Amino acid sequence: CMNNVLPKETAQLSDKELANFLRKKAIEEELTFIESVKVLLSQDKNLLTEKQKYRLIELFKDMAEELHSKKLYLSHFTHNEFCQYIKTFLTDLINNGTVYEFITENFTKYINFTQQPGNWAGSSELIAIGSWLNVDVCAYGNDKIIGELKYDEKGNILPYLTYKSENQNNTKGTITVFQCNGGGHYKSLVFKE
Repeated sequence: CMNNVLPKETAQLSDKELANFLRKKAIEEELTFIESVKVLLSQDKNLLTEKQKYRLIELFKDMAEELHSKKLYLSHFTHNEFCQYIKTFLTDLINNGTVYEFITENFTKYINFTQQPGNWAGSSELIAIGSWLNVDVCAYGNDKIIGELKYDEKGNILPYLTYKSENQNNTKGTITVFQCNGGGHYKSLVFKE
């Protein structure tokens, strides 16, 4: 369903091979993103755009959750305590620079876990794929860290993650993800044109 945006060489890949290919591309895109952020941060933290900050926050939450699950970050907290801590202090962590330090210090460790076949892909990897393909991304369910579903005035569930590509007119489509079991596990990945 994504054939019009994927490179032609992916057409003959099995589902597993395509998943591994996309995982590799997401990691490459995250590496490129982190390098570009490092350059900006070395000049002035205020040079980061809102889009870059949003992407860093999603990467931080994914990294923190992965490293916490491996007992490498805030291991003295239960999962619920960990989520509450991140939720409560996320704004402070962003403003005092801890998020950026954490990402640069732990990125290699995180990539070593996430590049393993069968490991989950988080919001940051969805954004990376959207960035690489230059398509929008929209995810429904809930952010496992924040853990709250958001609704509009009609009671419809709002996406917990939205990423607007550089493709201003969105002529390529949108990757839409639906999660099951309250978030964290993707039930379906739909590409809408």
